Amino acid sequence: MTFEVLILGNSGAVQAHGRHQSSQLLKIDNYRFLIDCGEGTQDRLKARNVNTNKIKHIFISHLHGDHFLGLFGLISTLSMMGREKSLTVFGPRGIKEIIQIQLKYSNSWLNFPLNIIELKTGKHCIFEDNRIEIYNFPLDHGIECHGFLFKEKQRPNRIQKEKISVTLDFGQIRALKQGEDVTLPNGTVLKNKDYTIPSPDAVSYAYCSDTSYNEDMVDYIKKVNILYHESTFLAIDKEKALKTNHSTTQQAATIAQKAEVGKLLLGHYSARYVKEIDFENEAREIFANSWATIEGKI
Repeated sequence: MTFEVLILGNSGAVQAHGRHQSSQLLKIDNYRFLIDCGEGTQDRLKARNVNTNKIKHIFISHLHGDHFLGLFGLISTLSMMGREKSLTVFGPRGIKEIIQIQLKYSNSWLNFPLNIIELKTGKHCIFEDNRIEIYNFPLDHGIECHGFLFKEKQRPNRIQKEKISVTLDFGQIRALKQGEDVTLPNGTVLKNKDYTIPSPDAVSYAYCSDTSYNEDMVDYIKKVNILYHESTFLAIDKEKALKTNHSTTQQAATIAQKAEVGKLLLGHYSARYVKEIDFENEAREIFANSWATIEGKI
């Protein structure tokens, strides 16, 4: 199973030190989810040889430019490249008007269906199929800002075919996969535990974009495998973080600790800092499994 987070951009408001504005590509098996779309995101997708036709859903956390100014350019390029598959954009109130105005005044049209879904505040399931659930939840950034939680559904148990010497119909196979015992017409009982093995544990990823330190989010992201939490500032600049509705490394690490997550990813670095390792070292004082994201890395 594929479970990867590709960092396309991890800078704060401006490009600095070879870092670009926020964007990530989340891969869960055959799903490709683009999260935020800062300026130049399409260039970095191209540089990583990402097949953008496989991206069916884009999630915009909020309407500060460093998180969405690459969106219209990407949409336009997809159309010019002949895309026909539909694309769904999730974002805050206003995202639909922004895109529609850009299309209108550039006299542009698209070759594919574009669905724009404006999010409601609070926690809501915004996408679900037989494999994945996706939720938005509120962040504290001074304007409407959403975090995103991606959860794989637990797969059924796997049949050990080599252990079954009789022919089973679809209903019997499904019953075994769902953890039930199966009784054959001759009275033989196939014990579930003898003929199945558990599937790998479902995976989860939480994306906490720009936000002040806010423990309210802990319940939304409890025990996720990987948490991305912005860490715009080092601890010495805690007052700047408070003033600008951002977080420090240690605040991000504290949220990770309280939420009991598996791994913490740091990003959205202020241009005032050059070395990503400084963020990692500070966060690890509180949460050992903290990692500074590096642009272009998985």
